Amino acid sequence: MMKSNAGSRNSSIRLFDFLTSMKFALAIVGLIALACAVGTFLPQGAEVAEYLKKNPDAEHCLGWFTRVGLTDVFFSWWFLALLAILSGNLLVCVSRRLFALRRATGLSRLRIAGTTLVHLSLLAIFLGGLIRGLFAERGFIEFREGESTTFFSTETGRIQLPFTVQLVKFAIERYPAKDDAAQPAKDIYPEKLVVSWPERKLSSVLPVAPGAELAVAPKSPQGVTGESFQIRIVRRVPDFMIDMTTREVTSRSDELRNPAILVAVSGLGGATERWLFARYPDFNMPPKGASNALAIPFDMGYEVTVTPGRQAPIKSFQSTLRILKDQTLQCEKTIEVNAPLAYGGYTFYQSGYDEHDLTWTSLQVVRDPGVRVVYLGFALMTIGLLITTYVRANSLGCAQQ
Repeated sequence: MMKSNAGSRNSSIRLFDFLTSMKFALAIVGLIALACAVGTFLPQGAEVAEYLKKNPDAEHCLGWFTRVGLTDVFFSWWFLALLAILSGNLLVCVSRRLFALRRATGLSRLRIAGTTLVHLSLLAIFLGGLIRGLFAERGFIEFREGESTTFFSTETGRIQLPFTVQLVKFAIERYPAKDDAAQPAKDIYPEKLVVSWPERKLSSVLPVAPGAELAVAPKSPQGVTGESFQIRIVRRVPDFMIDMTTREVTSRSDELRNPAILVAVSGLGGATERWLFARYPDFNMPPKGASNALAIPFDMGYEVTVTPGRQAPIKSFQSTLRILKDQTLQCEKTIEVNAPLAYGGYTFYQSGYDEHDLTWTSLQVVRDPGVRVVYLGFALMTIGLLITTYVRANSLGCAQQ
């Protein structure tokens, strides 16, 4: 019975020694390296949908890869398990070196301290990877100038932010024109207000200019002139923006990015005003304090004819962001590619734009609590390697003497 217990104990010790050995660690490192290679060559995460749009025939193959977690390698359970196993192996190795450190002296003690720091650094880096896989958040924000949001979208839904993000301004920078290769776009004209009253078979056009007026006096089916309306263009805004608190309308720029006109209509003893938008013909809105006493029986549309020209290619694009908390400004920064905004554990990266709507942009949002742990690991590795190099140099110097 005692021999059986001793044999079982020896088997457990041998298994433990194998699981904490260098050979086992190298095998796990090899599997992790293979997984990283797969994650590099196969589309990952949101890239899968884009890849399938371009290569629909690959749906069956990618479907199998997705089921085994190869299209989301770095967040899959088996990849995190490999990191955890290797971390356990390193933890045992570090504990053994700490025990040896207590008994060592002189340069030997310093050498063990250096290699221990290197092992601790690897442990910190793997721990940071585990934290990232378990707790990291990644998604996108899409909005236009003047808009704010308190959440970002992910593949699984929306995630609430503990503050408000506002897009103050979005700007495009273009390369300088060379000779006639790039010509600025021509002025956008003409602009016109189109009035349509199908029941009375009436259609009129009014060139857009502040103060311009148009009388609408259709005839009845019996040929008699009936009710009369007066239309007047009160205001023209090239790049419409409204303050949602005060409802004051201003223009973000002089460019016709979001052109709008304010139209006043009077007749039948009443009057009303409406904002009309060239980009959004199905939408209109009353200005601040406007009366809605008059029902307009005809349709009005603001049309802008674009005469296109060749433009220089885009060099860079920037977003000016504000972070608000409880209606209080916390910070403001202009971000661009490789120059993000970091606040409250979240990082906002400039991601995209729309050539047809230069008020719109997309941001990538990342919250990765494991980053600081990884940075700590790199710092420990640097210190450990410096100590090891110093000890080796001193050992060579002593040997030469």
